[in-house]
Order: sequence, then structure tokens, then C-alpha cells
Amino acid sequence: MAAVEELSPASGPVSTQPPEDEIDDDEDEDMDETLAERLWGLTEMFPDTVRTAADASVQCSVSLFKKFYSP
Repeated sequence: MAAVEELSPASGPVSTQPPEDEIDDDEDEDMDETLAERLWGLTEMFPDTVRTAADASVQCSVSLFKKFYSP
């Protein structure tokens, strides 16, 4: 029952951050890729059939948009 009392609101604020010496500064080192490289890498995750279907869907949507909103 002592564990419940230690976690009660009456025990005060609880720190959820790691100590300063345990915080990694490696987050900035992961930014070596450009946005274009990341997007190109995403295309490799999907099979050709999915990419082809997505391309056809976008082309159809653009075509319909142009037809509906052309003067």
C-alpha cells in the first residue's frame, strides 16, 4: 500500500524527463536527407501496382478538376 501513497497527488510533482547527462543530442544528426530523398525512399516501400494506381487516380482527379473548373 506504500507504493500507492508514493504515487498519490499529495506526494508532489513527478519528474518525467531523464537527467541532463542522459539526454542525447543526436536528433540533429538524422537530418542528412533532403525531403526529396525521403519521398523517393517512400516510393520504394510500395509495389509498382500501388504506385501506378495512385498515379492514375491523381491524373484522373487533376483532369476532372480542370474540366469542372475551366471557363
